[in-house]
Amino acid sequence: MSGNAPGLRLILVQGPVSDRTPGAMRGAAALARALAERHGLTPEAFGEPDAAPRREPWEPALRRARPLLEAVSERLARGLGAGERTIVIAGRCANSIATLPRFAAAHRGLGVVWFDAHGDFHTPESTPTGYLGGMVLSAAAGLWDSGLGSGLDPRRLVMVGARDLDPTEVPLIEAHGVRRVPPGPDLVARLGRALPGEGPLLVHVDWDVLDPAAFPAEYKVPGGLQPAELRACLAALADTGRVVGLEAAEFDAPLDPHATAIAAAIGAEVLRPVVERLAAP
Repeated sequence: MSGNAPGLRLILVQGPVSDRTPGAMRGAAALARALAERHGLTPEAFGEPDAAPRREPWEPALRRARPLLEAVSERLARGLGAGERTIVIAGRCANSIATLPRFAAAHRGLGVVWFDAHGDFHTPESTPTGYLGGMVLSAAAGLWDSGLGSGLDPRRLVMVGARDLDPTEVPLIEAHGVRRVPPGPDLVARLGRALPGEGPLLVHVDWDVLDPAAFPAEYKVPGGLQPAELRACLAALADTGRVVGLEAAEFDAPLDPHATAIAAAIGAEVLRPVVERLAAP
């Protein structure tokens, strides 16, 4: 299959953005290929994979990644301004520092459903590690200035599956009215009740929201969702008719190409309900 569904774009961010291992860059490319093959999309790639990513604090990491993030931000601004529906597949959640402000600017009253084992709501003052990927949502909400914009209302943010929150992060999450849906029974129903009452939704999937035995991600946090649970949540979100965009990140591809292809196929199937909804005329 070739070409793009009308109005739907698949953006692949394959350069390093706060990467500490090379696996997520490979994983992003593999997942984008799987989605392209299934849905007749042509990925538009940004950045070049780096075989030797660095472990560095957030400031040099952001400085190094800024040209790539700015290019992605500008492309999103053009596409969303023209009414495109967009899927962003990236190596790391840190890429969303650039994408979330653009989605928020294009869709007034945007809600974000953030599937992740972590909160990613640290600020430069609260972070115990200095890791840029842990400061994504707070930047988009304007708690600190990344230089790439903000505009996300944290009261319209729903964290799903978060189970590894730092003590210095929880007060920020609670103070800013972020909604939380922890793993457990009746997940789809609880997610439905937690959604903002109206308005567009952006869905973000960090693959470490899944149980470590179910899918390869760098951060292995026990007690996560199963792929079928995540797919059921995404199907329910698609059925609302409110989803305007999709992001996925943190697929840490194995070295074995066969294992990578299997995981990419699982990921593409999990995402399928939202992709098909976005592709619909």
